[in-house]
Amino acid sequence: MSWAIPLELTSGGSFPLERPDPLLDTARLILGVAPGERRLRPDFGWGGHLLPDLHDPVQRQVAAHLAEEALHLWAPELEIERVEVVAIREGRVALELRRAGRSHALEIGLRR
Repeated sequence: MSWAIPLELTSGGSFPLERPDPLLDTARLILGVAPGERRLRPDFGWGGHLLPDLHDPVQRQVAAHLAEEALHLWAPELEIERVEVVAIREGRVALELRRAGRSHALEIGLRR
């Protein structure tokens, strides 16, 4: 028996055996980390956290490209085709991940 990663308690106080949405959970694990944050893996994560102004359209495109690169590098099994930065609000970025013609919405807190 194994637990789903990341470890999160259910309302009943147990660890789930399966993740409800492995695509979004995996993407959140990768994109929620800024490069340099993990000491043993300093290249792990998403460079979008390091961009100074995601309100700028050019930097939004760069952030989307960096997200695609990070997901292809760290989770190629997700087969993400495209990432788009949809909105920036109150220190959070809304992303749209596309895979197999379907869109998946994901929101990440920015590390500054």
